[in-house]
Amino acid sequence: MMNFKEFKLKYKKKEVEIYPNQVMNNPLISVCVQTYQHGDYIKMCLNSILMQKTNFTYEILIYDDASQDNTAAIIREDESKFRDTIKPIYQTETHYSKELV
Repeated sequence: MMNFKEFKLKYKKKEVEIYPNQVMNNPLISVCVQTYQHGDYIKMCLNSILMQKTNFTYEILIYDDASQDNTAAIIREDESKFRDTIKPIYQTETHYSKELV
């Protein structure tokens, strides 16, 4: 059985490495992400997608249903860094509550 120090060392949080996957006009894969009020988690979600090593092109289609927290701001920040990869859709009004989704 490992002690706490060994556990902490083995499972230490690592820096995210983001690999430059260039999205051409016809990405092979579209990763679809729907979000609402996920400001605490959306950065981790996007990083986990962006850090994947691939030998094909992909895009991230992210739909924000008018979040009132910082979700949209975080998406905009990553969108500015990865313009060719992240394709956001921002709603100004929540569609889920209107049962339109």
